[in-house]
Amino acid sequence: MISEDKLVRFETKQGVNWAILGGSCLVILSWLYLNLSSLQWLAQTLPKAAPFSLMLVALGGLLLIIQGLRYFEKLNFSAVPVLHTLPLIVMMGSAIGAIAIPHFLEIEQLPILLFILGTYGLIGLFLNPENWRKGLPLAFAIACLLPFSIQFTTGLGFPMRLLTAHAVERILAHWHIAAISSEDIILLENGIAHVDLPCSGMKSLWVGTLFLLAATWLENRRIGLHWLLVCVANFVLLILANIARVLTLVVTTYTFGQSELAHLLHIPLGIFAFTTTCLLTWGLLRGVPLRGRGAEGQRGRGAFSFSLDASHRNPYLVQIVLIVCILGLTFVPQSHLKAAPLALTNVQASLSFPIQSVPLKSVEEEFFADYPGAIAQKLRFDFNGISGTILLVSSTTRQAQHAPELCLAGMGFQVNSMEKRQFTSDITGRWLSLNQGNHKAVYWFQSSQRTTDDFVSRIWGEVTRRELSWVMISVLFDRSYQPDNPEVVTFLTEVHQAIADKFQGAML
Repeated sequence: MISEDKLVRFETKQGVNWAILGGSCLVILSWLYLNLSSLQWLAQTLPKAAPFSLMLVALGGLLLIIQGLRYFEKLNFSAVPVLHTLPLIVMMGSAIGAIAIPHFLEIEQLPILLFILGTYGLIGLFLNPENWRKGLPLAFAIACLLPFSIQFTTGLGFPMRLLTAHAVERILAHWHIAAISSEDIILLENGIAHVDLPCSGMKSLWVGTLFLLAATWLENRRIGLHWLLVCVANFVLLILANIARVLTLVVTTYTFGQSELAHLLHIPLGIFAFTTTCLLTWGLLRGVPLRGRGAEGQRGRGAFSFSLDASHRNPYLVQIVLIVCILGLTFVPQSHLKAAPLALTNVQASLSFPIQSVPLKSVEEEFFADYPGAIAQKLRFDFNGISGTILLVSSTTRQAQHAPELCLAGMGFQVNSMEKRQFTSDITGRWLSLNQGNHKAVYWFQSSQRTTDDFVSRIWGEVTRRELSWVMISVLFDRSYQPDNPEVVTFLTEVHQAIADKFQGAML
């Protein structure tokens, strides 16, 4: 901490040193230039965010501004950056991480998270170190929540629905209740439970976090490591409470057949789960120490916001070093690995049976129109007496691919059962029975390296950048067939090989 006897009044004793201010502005501008892509992402995403998300972002920003104005004189801003060790590590570490991580992980929110955290590190070079450290846990929480919250459905929303569906499936399997999850749905013997956005528990997460922040402020609790552990516990408790709520509703509706009772319990269960979690969090918060009000906290109360650290003989050198280091990172090669979706032209060249192109339905056309990079094709086939339609969807983003059983249900088919099936050593897919067994369907996801029936596995291949281009193959048979029928197996093998040949040709 810089004591008052080392501070030189920036305005009264030296006048306004425009050269120092200009150098500090250049440091800030170089940081913004380095993170230009993150700023562009925020500019493009914020206008598309849900009103609830924008309200939370605006409320959080307003609280930060109010707190900044209240304690403006205590912050001890420096006109020239000071190379404090921890803020410098946070800033440069975040910058390096934002460049390195996209080479290994395809999660667009991570660079934004690091940009926000790195910006707080940059602010720490102009702040009193003690005050900066006090706000670090809160800055970390904001950095983690903001980029995911403004993308309410595709940020944390979809992973939360996915986690809830798979957790409920595992619990039901432990109770010996037949259920299988796919994407964000749970298929049981009596129907399909769709874990939609309201069932993801996202609003509970945001409101629960706001409750924790409000309780922290009202009880004057210290934000530190202990508080951060309480914040994590609050997050986990909210997730578990939502899983318990969805599990109760699914069992009530599809196991006991009491859909009306489940409808009545929906809102009370949500309120009870949220209230219980908040009470538990408040109890944990009581163990967090109170903020100190000692002499150290009062020191510097009257210091003006802009000051020059006289211990620096050449403040310009610090600014030049920072600018060079920041702009130097712009020359580090960044990840531009963008795979194109696999072209589906001339698929019939690898097939021994005739196929005919079928136009997509209007609903399907509207869906795929939202993803210009996706290629969708529907084909009619007849193979040794086995007939039906094939839907092929080639894409590099999982948003353009989905659980086919939802589309089948939307088309009026009743999905009676679904099972994971190993058709050949190369083909693992999902086999579906429709309309009391009168129709059958099968689907799988295929990349250049493997085939899987698990949508989570397909997403993980995209996230880890090992498999960026995928094709979803969904087959709807006209009649009922058995999965071990030799003609069915031969047909699926030919389709699988045709897609594999297309991948092989694209790699040459």
